[in-house]
Amino acid sequence: MEHLIKTLFIDENCSDLYNTLSTYDVLNDIVKVCRNINCRSVLEFFLQKSSENLTLINTVDSYLKLTPLALLISISFGNPYINRFAYRFSKLYIDYYLASLSEVEFIEIIRGLGLEIERSSVCFNETDLYINKNNAIVRICYGYRIPFTSYLKAVQNLSSTEVSWSLPAVPLYKGFVLIENREKVARIFMEYLRNSVITKLRSILASCSDPKSLLLNYINILNSINHSLANDIREFIELLNSEGLKTDSQILNSKEVAKNLSKIKLSDALKNTENLLVFSENFFPPCIQSILRSLISGENLTHHQRFALAAFLINLDVDINELLKIFKYSPDFNERITKYQLEHLAGLRGSKRRYLPYSCSTMKTLNMCNNECGTKNPLQYTYYKLRSKPQIN
Repeated sequence: MEHLIKTLFIDENCSDLYNTLSTYDVLNDIVKVCRNINCRSVLEFFLQKSSENLTLINTVDSYLKLTPLALLISISFGNPYINRFAYRFSKLYIDYYLASLSEVEFIEIIRGLGLEIERSSVCFNETDLYINKNNAIVRICYGYRIPFTSYLKAVQNLSSTEVSWSLPAVPLYKGFVLIENREKVARIFMEYLRNSVITKLRSILASCSDPKSLLLNYINILNSINHSLANDIREFIELLNSEGLKTDSQILNSKEVAKNLSKIKLSDALKNTENLLVFSENFFPPCIQSILRSLISGENLTHHQRFALAAFLINLDVDINELLKIFKYSPDFNERITKYQLEHLAGLRGSKRRYLPYSCSTMKTLNMCNNECGTKNPLQYTYYKLRSKPQIN
């Protein structure tokens, strides 16, 4: 397994990766595992077609051995699926595989994959936490540390919108970010691994002249070994094809959509993801545009980003079912949970109160404002734009 993970950091192009994943040992592992567990259910797990919770912990090794197949499918289908794969893979690897390792092995693997983390049997530093009821001082011992430059690279997505992960909010000592427990180290490493896998797979995708043919060739090899397994994979691929997720660039470069922009009405734009993204480029404030494009690209939004986007669209009267289609691009999408949360924000559950989106001042505080629009609320920006375009209603 360590060899497979390291190939993600070593292989530079499509042919290199394909050759690595087409060896006898890798193919044999795939066929052997699929004799004992439902291969399709594993692919559904990695490509976000099922719940992210594993029911049987003892199947983790089997899941990891099917990583090559899920990886090639994600490359074939592009960025939204690459993000899905990277999110599920990193979470599985860290929450289940690394969790069973000793402290020494845990740190060795993290360092071996490029994240500069140090652990000490004594404290790198200590700080007072509080005084307990016996008047004794309770202290935090920081047994781990990471150079602040490495830390910023690892948590770049989190720190941009989650204040608790930003550099001013974490303990710094002599150029290192101090960390108090293994759980937090694992969370930082999961972000690092996810970002690294995404970057590498996007680079490999860019080097592929025909990623679909690459996947087809791989399935043909498997077909020569196990015909039934190859058919199952083909059926799963058809399922992904029917989902029809496109990247933001594919949508925005669609001449058919773009040429009809002036004819798109607000009511129509809100019923179609492609129209909505094009519409947003002209009528949504830059902050919402940025969040929406990140979501369509398959990036894992923070809680605040999700709330800002969902509340904004809900207050434009976007139907809950249409919102579900949009949030389906999220790598950790769970339809049941997402629908419940959207209905709660829309006032259909709980307090029955429809939530307003964050104000512009709050968006600035949360580092989600990327342009000065001269408005007090993102909705105000859109209403103004709509009024200035009488042909859009």
